[in-house]
Amino acid sequence: MKKLVFLTGAGMSVESGFKTFRGNDGLWENYPVEQIATHEGWEADPTLVTNFYNMLRKKLYAAKPNEGHKLIKELENNFEVTVITQNVDNQHEKAGSSHVIHLHGELSKVCSSDNPYDYRYIKELPEDDCEVEPGTKAGDGSLLRPFIVFFGENVVARHNGASQCQGHDEAGELSGECCYCFHAYLFFIVLLYNIFLTDLFNILPFSSTKSLLDKD
Repeated sequence: MKKLVFLTGAGMSVESGFKTFRGNDGLWENYPVEQIATHEGWEADPTLVTNFYNMLRKKLYAAKPNEGHKLIKELENNFEVTVITQNVDNQHEKAGSSHVIHLHGELSKVCSSDNPYDYRYIKELPEDDCEVEPGTKAGDGSLLRPFIVFFGENVVARHNGASQCQGHDEAGELSGECCYCFHAYLFFIVLLYNIFLTDLFNILPFSSTKSLLDKD
């Protein structure tokens, strides 16, 4: 079976009800990035950061996959599909995608603030208990923090699973990502794993995706 890799960004989940960060009325217009998405912001006011991500987590569990997520899932009928996403939501998983790599962490999880990459202290929060009380401790005694890559933190440590994409050199798609903010490290991943980008498209329309279905 041919292999296919999707690189997805914030635009992928807009129709599921998630605001982009940089768009009009985006999250950064309502919440200063320095306060809720940096290590310094966490150190200064962990309660603010914890409550911000509690709010996002409620939206996460209320949201449903859109047609874009479902279409990528359907492609598993014809391809061995891997999704590499900058998104922290779980809409790809909700749609049924079986192999998803999150570069920027996962909103549904929390971790140790001292050892964020130690999987002994990473916890997935269920829908009926998805709020973290400010001050809650992880297993190592440090504060529980969102399992999110803050600005300035090491992305590479979060996407070791991307090594599983080696050999996915038949085709690639870039979906829901704006070119002007498409980070250089993703181009590095593309080159590193010999992914050939056959189509460059945003979440609307999906017409360019049809070209993949027509390929032999």
